Amino acid sequence: MIMKKIKISEKTKKLQKNLKINNDEIILHIYSTRNNTIITFSTINGKILFWSSGGRVGFKNSKKKTAFASQLALETLLKKNSSLYKKQIHVIFKGKGPGREPALRVILKSKLKIKSFKEITSISFNGCRLPKLRRL
Repeated sequence: MIMKKIKISEKTKKLQKNLKINNDEIILHIYSTRNNTIITFSTINGKILFWSSGGRVGFKNSKKKTAFASQLALETLLKKNSSLYKKQIHVIFKGKGPGREPALRVILKSKLKIKSFKEITSISFNGCRLPKLRRL
C-alpha cells in the first residue's frame, strides 16, 4: 500500500477552509461551578476561540467563585475581542454556581447579537446512595 505524502501546509489550508464555513455563528459557554466560572467562545464545530475564568482575571482561592470575578472575566473577553459584536451568538449555561446571573447581566447589557439561550445543567434524579449514618 503506497501512501501519498501530504505537506503540513496543505493540511492546514484544508482545515482553515473547513473552519471558515460557519464563522458567522459563535457559541458562548458559561460553566459555573461552586469554586469558579469558566467562560469560553467556540465555533459551531467546537474549536475554542477565546476563554477566560475568575482565576485568569487575577482572583485567587475563594475569590474566584464570586459574582464579580465572573462578571469581570466576561467583560475582559468582550473588550479584547471586538469582532464578536458582528456575529450571532448562542449562549449555553451549565452549572449552578454564583457566577451565572452576573454573566447573564453582562451579556444582556452588551450589544451582542444573541440568537438563543440554552440551559444544559444536569439534574440528578435521586442520585447515588448516601453513606450510612454515623452512630455516636
